[in-house]
Amino acid sequence: MLLLVTLAAAFAAASAQIDLRPYNLTASIMFVTNDLNNDNQLTQTEFDHVFEIYDFNKDKIIERHEYVCYITKSNSFMGNLAQSLYDEYDMDHDHRLERHDFDNFFNRMDEDNDDVVSALEFVRFWEVLFASKENFSMHGQKHPQHNDKYCLSHGHAHG
Repeated sequence: MLLLVTLAAAFAAASAQIDLRPYNLTASIMFVTNDLNNDNQLTQTEFDHVFEIYDFNKDKIIERHEYVCYITKSNSFMGNLAQSLYDEYDMDHDHRLERHDFDNFFNRMDEDNDDVVSALEFVRFWEVLFASKENFSMHGQKHPQHNDKYCLSHGHAHG
């Protein structure tokens, strides 16, 4: 989630390809970054914070370009993965992310339905998801390619 940008920058320094392995470590770092109160649980409120960050124009809808611009701001090699992850968040497949999509995504991670996502639940979920995205480089062909000019013209400069 938020940490994908930070991890992408680190991985980019080592190679031109993105490799999020070992997935459990990547997911653990993501969890720690998003567990804002450090209680070893991710609440809906903490997950809503992620939604607010991705929603650049604060219209309560995360368009594909907003999400891709955010994820790729530190590493343009993340474009195809960002496209694919956007589709994972888009639970109703309407090509826009709204609060209910994030609520449903949160519920997918909450294995025991106790309204919090433990570190273990989070890591297990993202390990499976990352493993399913190992061939994400082909995904970008289904959608318009990420456009750096768009990001720049809308104030989302890459770092």
